Formats: sequence, C-alpha cells, structure tokens
Amino acid sequence: ERTADEYRSLLESNVDEYERLSRLIESTLFLARADNAQLALKPEPMNVRTTLEKVAEYFSGVAEDAGVTLAVTGEATLSADPTLVERAVSNLVSNGIRHTKPGATLPIAATERDGSVTIDVENFGETIPAEHLDRVFDRYFRGDSSRSEGAGSAGLGLAIVRAIMNLHDGRALVSSQGGRTRFSLIFPGSGARVG
Repeated sequence: ERTADEYRSLLESNVDEYERLSRLIESTLFLARADNAQLALKPEPMNVRTTLEKVAEYFSGVAEDAGVTLAVTGEATLSADPTLVERAVSNLVSNGIRHTKPGATLPIAATERDGSVTIDVENFGETIPAEHLDRVFDRYFRGDSSRSEGAGSAGLGLAIVRAIMNLHDGRALVSSQGGRTRFSLIFPGSGARVG
C-alpha cells in the first residue's frame, strides 16, 4: 500500500522517463534519416536575428531559473531550412544554459564574414578538455561528468547540430579555453547574405 502522494510521485517519475525515452528515440531517428539523406531540406530566406530571438524567448524561463541571461546580437539573413536552423540553435542554447555558471550572460550572435553567416553561442563554465574537443559532436559522447550532467542529456544534441550543418553544407565548430566555450555554426557564402 502506498499513499496518494507516493503514487503521484511514481507516476510523475514514469512520465519523465517516458518523455526522456521518446526524445532519445526521436533524436536517434532524426540522425538515421540525416545519415541516409532522407531529410529533405526546405530552404527559404530567413532573418537570423528573428530566429535567435525566438529561441532565446523559448528558453527565457529555463535561463532565468538557472540564473543565466541570454543576449542576442547581430543581424543577417540566410537561405536555409528555418526549422532545422532553429533546432540546431536550440540545442546549443540548451547546452549552454546547462553549462553556464549562475550570474553569467550567454551570448547568442549572428555575424557575416566573407559572405557566409556564422551563429555563435558561448557559455562560461567548465572548460572542455582539449582531448575531448574533436569528439563533442560524436553521438553519445558526453565527455567528463561535470559537463554531461543534466536532465535528459543523452549525448545526441551536438550530433544533431553537426548533422543539420552537414545537410546545409556548413560546419559546426567548438573552441574551449579558460572557462569560455564557443560553438559556431558556419553557413557557406552561397546561401548567405547580410540583411
């Protein structure tokens, strides 16, 4: 026999686990479709600043709870699949909030360099060890325990980011030094223009 509160707690725990498993399965299927070129890109002109602000607004409550301020800067337009770009940026922002120390600002910036568009998301927390930098975009790679803790983290978010950038013929890069980690999404010049 259990109390109503105990049953409620157990059911809530089960729902959380089912949601986590659902996200894991969906992410794995996304990567499998991307690998087999079954994802059809639907590129269209998009305002990058608007997309970044939309993502920042979505994560504003989570960021506030974590004591992190989101700061969007830059202006650019890009010909890309808006849904996939939003997903890639969302993964980076979610990751950034998890790894940013309370009281810090998490910059989300769009810039134009030589006709290409770059989206940077930086976090200020633990430095990613140099030996892990080449592997952070690998599936299921979670690095050290201090950077892999977090609800629902399965080590697929950054793999999805890389898959999305590959679909756009772009690149996903990371650098980490002195407690500052920057993820960069670089979209090639042929599909980018400053707006």
